Amino acid sequence: MKKRSAWLTLFCIAWIIGSCDGVVGKRKALSKGQRIYLEHCQRCHGAHGNAQLNGAKNLQYSTLNMEERVHIISNGKGVMPAFSGNLDAEEITHVASYLDSLPVAP
Repeated sequence: MKKRSAWLTLFCIAWIIGSCDGVVGKRKALSKGQRIYLEHCQRCHGAHGNAQLNGAKNLQYSTLNMEERVHIISNGKGVMPAFSGNLDAEEITHVASYLDSLPVAP
């Protein structure tokens, strides 16, 4: 009986850990994206995406999809410089994903 309970407990723990993998991975991606955003984007867009300094767009009103965000971050637009020379594709994707966590304007 004790052996069966031990196996059942181990199975449950393994199942819980396995099911949490995607959530843990996304949290890591968001924290990387936030770190990169604060280092490279905050000076114009602000901590909450709404500073609009130096001609920056208010990101709280953005309706861009992920592909469009990656393109603009990579290639720049208007006065915004291209970041493809400073950030690799994975870092750019992390920043683009992080933008989903910014507050949305009312």
